[in-house]
Amino acid sequence: YLNVQLHRAGDQDPKTLERLTIYLMETGRLLIQFPVETVALIFDLTNFGLSNMDYNLVQFIVKCFEAYYPESLGTILVHNAPLVFWGVWKVIEPWLDPVVASKIKFTYKNQELLELIPAEHLPESFQGAGLDKFTYEYLTPVPGENDLMHDKATKAKLLQEWNTLSERFDAKTKEWIRSEKEASPEREAIAKELHTQYFKLEPYIRARNQFHRKNRAGRAVLQADGTAVWTYNN
Repeated sequence: YLNVQLHRAGDQDPKTLERLTIYLMETGRLLIQFPVETVALIFDLTNFGLSNMDYNLVQFIVKCFEAYYPESLGTILVHNAPLVFWGVWKVIEPWLDPVVASKIKFTYKNQELLELIPAEHLPESFQGAGLDKFTYEYLTPVPGENDLMHDKATKAKLLQEWNTLSERFDAKTKEWIRSEKEASPEREAIAKELHTQYFKLEPYIRARNQFHRKNRAGRAVLQADGTAVWTYNN
């Protein structure tokens, strides 16, 4: 959920915004849990003005979804766009790949948005219609939380195990394609092993983030096995 009226183009360094965008996308991907594989973005354009428009950032976000995260976008909901936005839309629309453009929907009344996104999943700040009382809390990095990234020997061992599983999975996938039958239970079992193996490897190749750290209640959103425990505060 992006409250666009809070953004002012030029207030931040463009490269810093690009790095933040990549960080949010990578973090967001970790929160997605099977069988869900895509995200929904809500751009709330209530009180939008031209000073809120950031063409460079929009171009970068479009590029990310088209080139780097092509299958991660489920839908973009543009809510409550004012008249001034339609001049902006004429500039943006030609940039969009047809596949991305087909995933954009416009909503105006709150009820239209609530038919697509439950009120329980919208922030309380959303025009009095959201019910989630989420409050952002910055959790400071924990000393030593990334020490495993310096253990090159264990990283190499786990990476070799990952590569071996990947080769077995590729072989079973090719076998499945040639057979034109249902995927074998063995292939499905290897897929589960790959998932488990990745999260053994992950702390050696990816730094911990906000969602790996425990909050005041001693709970973290992201668990060691890759599962996410997210609770809406309604």
